[in-house]
Amino acid sequence: MSDFIGNRVRSWGSIIHPEDRPHVIRAIDEALEEGSPYSLQYRLIDVDGDARWVAEHGRAVLGERGERLWLDGVILEVTERKLVEQARDLAEEQLKQQAELNRYQALHDSLTGLPNRTLFHDRVQQALVAARRAGAEFALLMMDLDRFKEINDTLGHASGDRLLLEVGRRLQGTLRAMDSIARLGGEEFALLLPGSSALSVLEAVERIRRAFERPFVLDGLPLQVEASVGIALYPAHGADVNALIQRADMAMYVAKNANSGHAIYDSREDSQASPSLTLVGELRRAIDERELILYYQPKWRCEAEP
Repeated sequence: MSDFIGNRVRSWGSIIHPEDRPHVIRAIDEALEEGSPYSLQYRLIDVDGDARWVAEHGRAVLGERGERLWLDGVILEVTERKLVEQARDLAEEQLKQQAELNRYQALHDSLTGLPNRTLFHDRVQQALVAARRAGAEFALLMMDLDRFKEINDTLGHASGDRLLLEVGRRLQGTLRAMDSIARLGGEEFALLLPGSSALSVLEAVERIRRAFERPFVLDGLPLQVEASVGIALYPAHGADVNALIQRADMAMYVAKNANSGHAIYDSREDSQASPSLTLVGELRRAIDERELILYYQPKWRCEAEP
């Protein structure tokens, strides 16, 4: 311990690091009070003013009447070992944070920060299990912005992204604490409303409509943005997640084609609906789920030379 001799201090305690001093003094006082062993790790300030880690192991020696006599033990420098431990702990914490970030990114939309299709699908599945157990209802809404491509083409994708951010914020403002929202891709959003019936879901649609009444301002230009909402209800319109999403999607296209703002899925319209509606809904899902495979087949025209 020659590195500490030049400090010319009056007591050992005076070279204990200020942040460690209270708990070291407290631990030793408790050992002296009880005559018990103790084990500590703390920092000392050496002659150059640098912090050095030490491990102290000892026991308090008391007299016949319980009076404090002295401390009997050993002090070892463990600076190098402590630095290795700290580096390991830091690396483990960084790995943990990176794993949490990776998981968050895998389940959330990178633009809006809202849950993505994967997380929304999981939440609908949980709502379905809970509804089955309780004999309850819930509503699933699919929402698509009308003429969003025109905004993108006219004002640029940066403005389109800002619009999607604001749409996400306004939609969140219409939700109850138990509700969920997701951005599924492009200009398509989805909402999960537990405990909602056909009547109460129309109240939610009205809240969405009012949220869109105020113009969206992009680059100083006020835009009146409208949306089409498709609604599917559990258990009336489907008993599994994929069926509910598909039927809410079909209802959304009915609303868009009719320019009605919203539509509730009606099984009676299945036979009358254009096959393209079903095809478009299935195609969008297949694209999102990466179920399409592209094959390239070159053609060669062979002609005999004259």
